[in-house]
Parts: sequence; structure tokens; C-alpha cells
Amino acid sequence: MRHARPRMTIFGVVAAALLSSAPTPLFAASPSAAPPQCGSVKQPCEILSAAGGRYYAKPPPDWDGKRPLGALLFFHGYQSSGAAFIENQSVLNAAHRGGYMLVAADGINGSWSHTGAPTQNRNEVTYVRDLLDDLARRFPIRQDELWVSGFSQGGSMVWETACYLGQRFKAFVPIAGAFWQPLPTTCPGGPVNILHIHGTADRTVPMLGRPIGPYRQGEVMKAWAVMKAVDQCSPLPQSTGNSGRYQCETWTDCRSKRLLEICLHDNGHEIPAGWDDLAYAFLAKIKK
Repeated sequence: MRHARPRMTIFGVVAAALLSSAPTPLFAASPSAAPPQCGSVKQPCEILSAAGGRYYAKPPPDWDGKRPLGALLFFHGYQSSGAAFIENQSVLNAAHRGGYMLVAADGINGSWSHTGAPTQNRNEVTYVRDLLDDLARRFPIRQDELWVSGFSQGGSMVWETACYLGQRFKAFVPIAGAFWQPLPTTCPGGPVNILHIHGTADRTVPMLGRPIGPYRQGEVMKAWAVMKAVDQCSPLPQSTGNSGRYQCETWTDCRSKRLLEICLHDNGHEIPAGWDDLAYAFLAKIKK
């Protein structure tokens, strides 16, 4: 089943023209002394830091309010919002099927200020770091069971987070979004486990990137080359093959002991059916 919302573009024609972390405990502190819990569309979580920002959070329906939870942090696409994705059934199902809390990050004015983006409203690395700290104050979050996904420009945010806050998360699953230029030459966050999902017929975020006014989306395979170097992987994958509608390549020989996988489908700019099946298969392969 495809993503329930209409397909989202990164930037329209008019918009195109205008357009380092401390170690954390395995489990977050008890939320008994934390600020009141929040997370719904009517009551988003306001981040308690100087930089500010907000997010939305929804635990699995069977959560007892005490059991430590892992979390899926999801970044929305351009001109969308955390409020839209905290109620998106496809993404909710993807989180809750594994017992994860869905945490929907929220950009400013429907956009993100990652490296190379036309808008630069805030430092997004600081925002994500503050979000994680705030989430841990409010909920009993398992710090060893955090993973990240996002769509379109939100996929670019997944790459940004992987590059600069890699050690805070178990895995990264960007969908139809990659680095923008200038691409990093290395990643301060260190080696990561990453599964990239992309449509070969995507014309909004093409595999080869595209210019948007004076800005440019980066090429997916150049982003992949950066991460292969960071993870110290061989040039060629160790396995290739089909997984349903997807053609996947997997690197399992990385000196960093991390796992890299890229899975392509024939369609365009979308959150494709079965993406969560790929994600959970990938999570299951990650070495403890």
C-alpha cells in the first residue's frame, strides 16, 4: 500500500527560486520527574532548550506507560509537518509493528535547514540533539533502540543526522532523499548502519540529483560513496538480489562492522509499499 497522503515535491517552482554528542545511558531517566507528557497534534512536545522546536510522539496502543520503549524518529517531506505524520497510518504501523514509539520531527514552515538547503532557519543537528534529550526526559526511551527514517527532504535530514549524530542511533532508513551539495567529505558522527530506498523513476529527487535555483540536490551514489568510505567498506557489494519489487545491494564486509544496503524500485517519488518490511529485515541483520 502506498503512502496515504498525496505525493510531495521537494520544492515548487516559486519556492525553488526563493527558496557532536555526549554519551547517553542505555535507558532514559524515569519520566516521573519530567515535564508533563505530550505528543498529540493538540499538544505537541515543546523542546525544553534554548534552541527550542517541537515534535510529536505516539507510543504503541498497548503501552502501559512504564515499559521502556525504542523509538522511530521520522522526518516529514517538504511542505508537510510532524502533525501530519504522527497521524499517518502507514508510518504509525511501521513504528508500532515493532513496539516502537513514533516520534515525528517538525520542521520550520514545512521545510528543513540541512546542509545545502535553500532555507537556513536553525541548526538542525542541534534541533535533533535537543529533541532526543527532551524525549528522554519525558518518556522511558531505550537509547539502544532508536532508528531514523524520513521521506523526500526528510530523507535528506536522515542523511544529515546519520553524518553528524550517527552514534545516537541504531540505524538509518532514508527514503527518496540524500545529501545536498556540498556533500560532506567525511562524517563526524562516524560509521553507521544505513538502508537507502529510492525510485529509479523519481523526478522530484532524481538519483543523479537536480538543480533548484542556485542550490542542488546531491547524487545518491556520491552520497553512498561517502558512507562507504566512512564505514570502510569494499567498492563492490557482497550480495545483490531482488526483495519483492526491490533490487538491493548489500555491503557486509565493512571494517567498521556496520551494514550498508541500497534498495531501488521502478516507481517515482513516493514512500513505496513494503518499505517497512525492508527496514525490519535490515534491523534484524544488524550485529549487536
